[in-house]
Amino acid sequence: MVCQCPVRRWGWRCRACPDVPPDGVAGDGVATVRTASYQAVEAGNDAPVAKTAVQADKPDHTRFGEIKTGKSDRPDLQTATTMVGGLETVNINLGVTVENIERIHEQQVAGLQYLLDAQQEAAWEIDIGGVAEAMQASEDDAQRAVALFNGNCARCHTAGFSAGVPYTLEAGSGGFRPALWDGRPLVQFGDMPEGEDQPDLLVDFITSGSEAETPYGLNGFGSGRMPAFGEILDPADIKLLARYLRGGNLNGMNPTEPEPGS
Repeated sequence: MVCQCPVRRWGWRCRACPDVPPDGVAGDGVATVRTASYQAVEAGNDAPVAKTAVQADKPDHTRFGEIKTGKSDRPDLQTATTMVGGLETVNINLGVTVENIERIHEQQVAGLQYLLDAQQEAAWEIDIGGVAEAMQASEDDAQRAVALFNGNCARCHTAGFSAGVPYTLEAGSGGFRPALWDGRPLVQFGDMPEGEDQPDLLVDFITSGSEAETPYGLNGFGSGRMPAFGEILDPADIKLLARYLRGGNLNGMNPTEPEPGS
C-alpha cells in the first residue's frame, strides 16, 4: 500500500502511513515557506511585503523541529542587492544625461553646422586647370603634382588633412609644419635654376630632408623633422613637386598677381 499523504513529497511520512514504526517517527523533514528574504525591503524600498509572525501548533501526526521566520541562507538577497545596485547606476547615468542634454545638444548642432559650412566652402577642392597655369605645365603634370603633394606633403603642410576631407583646409595652409603659400618656397629656396647643371635648393631639400641645427636653403635652419624623399620618390617627381610649390597657387584658385612691368 502506498501512502497518499501530501507530506510524502518532502521525504518523510506521517503517522497515518502504513509503514510508520511504532514510535510514530518515520524520518526527519523540513518544510519551509518563504515569501521574501530581501532585507533591503525593510530599509524603505517600495516592494509590498508584509512581515508576519507565524503562530502554529505542532500537529501530532508529524515531527517538527522548529518554526523559523526571518533571515534565509538562500542567495536571493545577494541577487537582489546586485540588481538594485545596477538600477541605481542606470538611474545616476540617466540623471547625468538629463542634466547635460542641452549642452550635448548644442555641441551636436554646432558639429552639424560645421560640416554643412565645410561642405558649402569645400576648401579642400583643387582646380587642376589653375594649378597647371601657375606651374606653366600640362594638366596631366599638374594632376600628378597635386597627387604627389597630397600623398607625401599634405599631412604636415595642409591644415586638417589628417582628420579627413570635411576638416581639410586649403592646400599648403600649414598643419604640423609651415604653410607653403604666399611665396614661401621662393623666399626660402629661390627661383628654379635656369640650367640643368645648376643646383636647385628646393629639390635638394626635398631629396635630403633637414638635419637638426643645420642650415638649409637660403635662410632656413633645420629641426630634423622634414623627412628625406630621395629614397621614396623618383627624381623627376621631386622636380615636378618643386615646380608645383614654386607656382604659388596650390589649389588653382588663387592666381598670382603679375609683378609690375611684367
